[in-house]
Amino acid sequence: MASTSAAATVPVPPRQASDFVGLFPLDLWRRIFTYLDATSLLAVAEASPKLKRFAFCSKILESLTFDPETDERIVKKFVLATREQLVDGDRVQDVPLAPHVLRLRLNNCLAFPSASILDIARYCHNLQELSCVNCVVEPIALFDLLALKLTGVTKLEWSLYEDSHYKTWLDKRTVTHLRTFPRLQGPRLNTMYVELAVTDETVYFLDNFVAQCRQLRHLHVHAVRKEDPDVPGSEACRRELTKRKRHFETFKYSHEELLRPMNLGTRMIEREMRRRTYSAEDAVWGNVDCRFKPEEATNLFTFADVIERKVILRGIKQAVVVVEGDARSTCLFEHAAGQADLWKDVSRLSLALMPPRGFEVPASPTAHRGYMNPMMQFFDACVSRLVELNMTAFHFTEEADCCLVVASTLPNLRSLALAPCGVNHAHSLESLACGCLFLEHLDVGSDGALSCEACHRPLLFTARRIWTLHETTRLRRLSIGETATVADLTFLQLCRVVELRLNVDCEDAAKVRDCTCTLGELLRSNPLLTSLTLVAGRETLGARFAENLSAVRSLQHLCVLTTTKTAEREAEDFFMILEDCLPQLRSLHAHYLDVRGTVQVRTWLRQWRPDYTPPTIAKWRSSEGVFLHDRPCLGRLCSVSTFIGLVRPRNRY
Repeated sequence: MASTSAAATVPVPPRQASDFVGLFPLDLWRRIFTYLDATSLLAVAEASPKLKRFAFCSKILESLTFDPETDERIVKKFVLATREQLVDGDRVQDVPLAPHVLRLRLNNCLAFPSASILDIARYCHNLQELSCVNCVVEPIALFDLLALKLTGVTKLEWSLYEDSHYKTWLDKRTVTHLRTFPRLQGPRLNTMYVELAVTDETVYFLDNFVAQCRQLRHLHVHAVRKEDPDVPGSEACRRELTKRKRHFETFKYSHEELLRPMNLGTRMIEREMRRRTYSAEDAVWGNVDCRFKPEEATNLFTFADVIERKVILRGIKQAVVVVEGDARSTCLFEHAAGQADLWKDVSRLSLALMPPRGFEVPASPTAHRGYMNPMMQFFDACVSRLVELNMTAFHFTEEADCCLVVASTLPNLRSLALAPCGVNHAHSLESLACGCLFLEHLDVGSDGALSCEACHRPLLFTARRIWTLHETTRLRRLSIGETATVADLTFLQLCRVVELRLNVDCEDAAKVRDCTCTLGELLRSNPLLTSLTLVAGRETLGARFAENLSAVRSLQHLCVLTTTKTAEREAEDFFMILEDCLPQLRSLHAHYLDVRGTVQVRTWLRQWRPDYTPPTIAKWRSSEGVFLHDRPCLGRLCSVSTFIGLVRPRNRY
């Protein structure tokens, strides 16, 4: 009896890494390694010498990712890492890993200094693709590296910010440096994606950067503006960049207006008050996909031109189609239903209902009940294979049920964006639950378009209706924009999305306070929720709000946008409480006003070794992470725009 008791108290030896090696075939381990970032690969190699040769094999190293939580210690470790390799039949020791990297991704590494990012790339002598979107990289240093050292790079994805983020100003002297390169010695890029913070200086610099890339054939510019432009973004872009279109095979342009405390709540009102004449750019708000070779084509059409075969949709997968809201609109849908062959290649569609040409109107035209049957005929006959549909610029009267049209004709739909009026019928969510079984993303808002009277009614979302949607569909992302309000937030109790973007503002200030006070309790019942973006204009950052949100234990990424003035100490408390209470939190981002009314943008990132973040970047360090000093926003986390059915930028939904 004593021996049995003694045996029971013997401690179990800890599992070793080698114990797990035999759990899977080596081929499966290789597949697992393709999903690991650099930090994880280095940890595996240290833990298991047997797996090291697979973790560091050439196939795995071809594509390498650095996670935003990585610090400079990991970078140095990877640069110095080596492996054993067969060379001409002989085993050679201490072969560096970096030259085997062909595709390098460092997206969202805001805590990385520019020098560290460029050093990683510099060691990858055979690099072919470099992606550093949402990273602060010195533009001139990047240009020199691509032109002089990494001449094999043919694909670049990067961000160009205002020159206040750089050591080198983006002035005429900087541009002169670009122009000093001989005609054929610029970067050998074939494909470029750039996120552009639109200013006169950045547009001028990018234009000259592109001019030196003589082999560039594919360009995508994603323009981010801090205020509503006087002219559509696509027009502004054409003036500078598309004058070089004779060199391009494809040109894409996407546009986003950054939602900030200064324009929150007034953005859509200003647009509605501006009386504008109809133009195609109004419908897409700066969204262009042009193909110049072998023949010129674009993604923007009028419905009438397609039906009359004045334009051909052959080979067009993503299309923006403008329907003029006049007496013959319903007839056009009926006529189009007999021309299914014209639409067979379209899989992502954005439909906009706009005023007739030349008309000045204060509000968007709306589709009445008479549109429903013709639209059903068109959807069913011509575009039933759609996987994305955007109708945020297509408004409906109260008696018309847009979701019934969609659900009865588009069984393969995965992403749907509607204006508030399009999803506010009594049975809208039930219709989607019955007909769109593959639905993953639902976006509600009239971003970039004129609003209508029905859009101003609160959304009729309830817990029962949202649960019905979850029971039959794959819904994992829900966005309710700042142009929509919800009658009752208790629907969140049964909401089981992974990513949520939510506007909690409404005209009733007391109701706003009730919403924000109970928000944490409502969301804590969702164990799947990892990413939350809150537009809470009337909420003050501070301990009370932080304690409320700290109930959502599953959160990994949180962004809050408010227009209320907040004292510096209260903002610090907000961040510190959430860092302590949410162990899975990886990033926290907030836009707010300080006591002087100045816009403040603050970011906290979890860092396993905060002391390795340079003091020039970290405003201060906490026990678990760093507060970044004067760094850009977090891309998709603080973006409230939708790109469903449109040209989609990187780092966005």
